[in-house]
Amino acid sequence: MDLKKKFLVKRENDAPPLGNFINWHLHVNKIKKKNVSEFLGVLPTSLNGYFKQPSFQFVILWRISQAVQHNFLMELGERLAIPYESKAEKKKKNQ
Repeated sequence: MDLKKKFLVKRENDAPPLGNFINWHLHVNKIKKKNVSEFLGVLPTSLNGYFKQPSFQFVILWRISQAVQHNFLMELGERLAIPYESKAEKKKKNQ
């Protein structure tokens, strides 16, 4: 295999396909894709293109989170199953 393409080899504990993950959230919560695409400043066809990708740029995920007022970063972090304590949680624990 070409060493440049090693990242394409699937692993058992890989992240869920990001595009499908976001699209599912919009569908379940009845969020109009048109509104999200307008917030992002892209055509609806571009937004649908994101949903077909296994991953995309961090800034796109950030902006979609803002558009739908949902913290996808935290939700994905919870699925990672690596313990993490936020600064707020640490502060509460120390009080």
